[in-house]
Formats: sequence, structure tokens, C-alpha cells
Amino acid sequence: METVETEQEKRILNLMNDNFEMGPIIEPSLFSSILYADDLAYRWHPIPDLFRVVLDPMYSFGRPVIEHAWVPTDTLSTAFDADHSATSIADDFNIDQEAVEQAVAFEEILRRGAGLEDQIG
Repeated sequence: METVETEQEKRILNLMNDNFEMGPIIEPSLFSSILYADDLAYRWHPIPDLFRVVLDPMYSFGRPVIEHAWVPTDTLSTAFDADHSATSIADDFNIDQEAVEQAVAFEEILRRGAGLEDQIG
């Protein structure tokens, strides 16, 4: 969230941990990985250089999904945990094997608790 203390000083509040961020450092990533329409964010690519994962309220209620397949990453990861075969899961969901592998890797980052900011920065 952006707050304005004075006309010269705007601050960015991280709503996840209630800490203020360094604006000049964080702002470029906000604009490079978030798509906007009429000044409203509508789709976020949390780690665009590594994953084709997006968060978009139009798909799966904003849960992380694989872009263009629109299958939630947690669904694919849970299926992989049960089956251990990215190929068979890809066949079951009619998607490519790389999508399954990316979903599993993305969910592993979330499980480790490393936080997306560690992967982005």
C-alpha cells in the first residue's frame, strides 16, 4: 500500500508484515511483474524470471495458477506428491510436463517459508 506523508515523501507499506519498504528499491518490481488496467492491478507474476505462475482474481479466486493452463499450483503439487510422476499428471490435466514441474517448484518455495520476496530480490 502506498501512503503519502508529505507531497515529497511517499512510503510503501508491506501489508504482509506491516513494515515500510524502500520505495526506490521495491517500486520497479511492482511495475514489472504486475499488470494494470485503468490504474488497477489485475494480474501478478510473482517470480516472472523463474515461473509462469500468476495470481489473477479471474482464475481460481486469485490462487496461484500456471498461466495459460489456469490450473492451481497447489492442485498440481498435491497430485505430484501422491503420484510422483510429472508426466502422468500433465496427461491427466492436459498440460505440459514443465507446467507441473514449475507448480511443484513454486509450491516448494511457499512450503519452505522462504517467502517470495527472497526469490524476487
